[in-house]
Amino acid sequence: MRTLVAYLNETRVGVLSESDDLWRFEYDRNWVNASGSFDLSPALKRTQLLHQDGSSLRTLNPALKMRSDLKANLRRSDNCMTTIRPKVLTRPASSNPAEKPQ
Repeated sequence: MRTLVAYLNETRVGVLSESDDLWRFEYDRNWVNASGSFDLSPALKRTQLLHQDGSSLRTLNPALKMRSDLKANLRRSDNCMTTIRPKVLTRPASSNPAEKPQ
């Protein structure tokens, strides 16, 4: 299990944790009751202390999405050999640094 304790200045806001690819965030009661406190996100209302991820395929960041996509591709491929080639975006080199790419 991984855990991150969230603070704003020296005030504990809550705890973000992960176990078996399921995420949860729980607001600290003192934060919820403090004057000047606020929701960290429109999706994370303080009126609900505990927010749990209901699916291991729902992701919180692009790196996790890529990981779940890779897992899904491996499951679908059964015993077939699959090659995954990431796309690399590059900007064409210019002899004039002030020149903007077209």
